[in-house]
Amino acid sequence: MRKIAVLVFILLIVVPLSYLGMLYVSAISTSYSISSVSFPQTTNLMEVLLSRQLDIKLYLRIEGHGPLSVPIKSFHAQIYFEDIYVGNIKTTEPFSIPASGTSTVPLTFHLDLSSISLSDIQRIVEAISSHNGEVKIGFDGYVEPIILFFPITVPIRYNVYSLTISDAPKITSMDLNELQTFHIMQNTT
Repeated sequence: MRKIAVLVFILLIVVPLSYLGMLYVSAISTSYSISSVSFPQTTNLMEVLLSRQLDIKLYLRIEGHGPLSVPIKSFHAQIYFEDIYVGNIKTTEPFSIPASGTSTVPLTFHLDLSSISLSDIQRIVEAISSHNGEVKIGFDGYVEPIILFFPITVPIRYNVYSLTISDAPKITSMDLNELQTFHIMQNTT
């Protein structure tokens, strides 16, 4: 009877600790990246910078490498355009790290750029112009996965280049026959 009690006691300690360990490994072995960034309401990012109000939609790509799915309490980050601080973002809805898989979480934020100096805005606009409409967007922050009942902090630092506005024509429809005719005409001239 004593051996059974010792075995039950060991199982009561080992199983929860193993579960906590797997949650922790799943939380810290995750890779985060920004798969894309867009500015939903804008037709001209430079005008938005001057108006000092900006909505930004980003897609956070989460690659879980652990054996368990882990809930994330929040995502916090400071945003930089061309290495110039423009504001903070924070999620309001929880999401989760997939177990040995990939998920993409769309996140939309409103930035109030009123604290940015006009000289910094001018540097951002000049950088966008010199990069043919692309802007370097930096994220420096952290996510808070929840291990059992306790959140832990996992840092995230990521840079991505995003096209702000393109003057290139947009394709609204395409016909394969027209493309074949175009290539034939192009090759014969």
